[in-house]
Amino acid sequence: MTPGDISSPKPPPADASGAGGDLSNGDVSKGGVSGKRGKFLLRLVTALPAFGVMVALIVWVPGWLVSVLVAAVSMVATEEYRRLVGRGSGVEVPAFPLLGGAALIGLGGVSGQPALLGASLAAACVLYLVAVWLLPRDGGEQALDQAVYGLAGLVLVPWLLNHAPLVLPLPQGAGLLIFLMLAVSANDSWAYLAGTALGKTPLIPSVSPNKTVEGALAGLAAGAISGLVAGLWLEGATTPLAGFIYWDLIAIGVVLAFAGQVGDLLESKLKRLARADDSGGVGLPGHGGVLDRVDGYLIAGPMFYYYYAYYYAGTFPW
Repeated sequence: MTPGDISSPKPPPADASGAGGDLSNGDVSKGGVSGKRGKFLLRLVTALPAFGVMVALIVWVPGWLVSVLVAAVSMVATEEYRRLVGRGSGVEVPAFPLLGGAALIGLGGVSGQPALLGASLAAACVLYLVAVWLLPRDGGEQALDQAVYGLAGLVLVPWLLNHAPLVLPLPQGAGLLIFLMLAVSANDSWAYLAGTALGKTPLIPSVSPNKTVEGALAGLAAGAISGLVAGLWLEGATTPLAGFIYWDLIAIGVVLAFAGQVGDLLESKLKRLARADDSGGVGLPGHGGVLDRVDGYLIAGPMFYYYYAYYYAGTFPW
């Protein structure tokens, strides 16, 4: 069904990914509890090796290479965002200006300097507006809509995602980034599993009707445990991070899990508007597209970076 076709409306698909798990009716053929547990096992089998690879990269390769990888992932996620917008609104956001802007923002992230990341966002937005408003020869009938969706996409996807590797230059940077990944990933997995097995109460039906309060609470508990694990792991650190007590790290883990759920819900709303089950594109089995896998970092990444940057420097880094 095209965005303008209202003759046979199709209800938005149930979003079963991420925070909150999903409400199921027990029928495997209709995606019931047993079917969802099978999907969870598939997600787990594919996610654990990927998580291990990312940890190895963070620990063993130079930080700028990790930033390059994040920049590349953010470009793929931006393209998935562009396609979702096209399906949901009928507005064709031009690919070259948007992805060019995402690449420019990625370069700002690779620099490792938050000021350059912000400057690259400003430059990308200006160049995008020039491409959309001043260059089209057809009069730019969709220029205003393209501008709004494109600028929103540059902020929501590549700019937010490229904050995560900025923690690497901080003291204990590799441990911090792994802590961020652990909290967001644990929230996602526990929320899905608990929501599938125990979910009864819808979380925000207008955004994602199958996410549940029970799953969301399990995700927050997973964030707390991630903080405890980080505290045990970093207990012997000689950096200022050792000054944190366990309760600090547990609280930070809960906040990261909550931020991950907010990012997940933002993407769920976009998928609901686009009547899509997942963001599509390239992804891991059982996980949908790339944007489905990184949506938890949209809010958690910047929040985590600015908190620790302020903790170490005593001022915000811009």
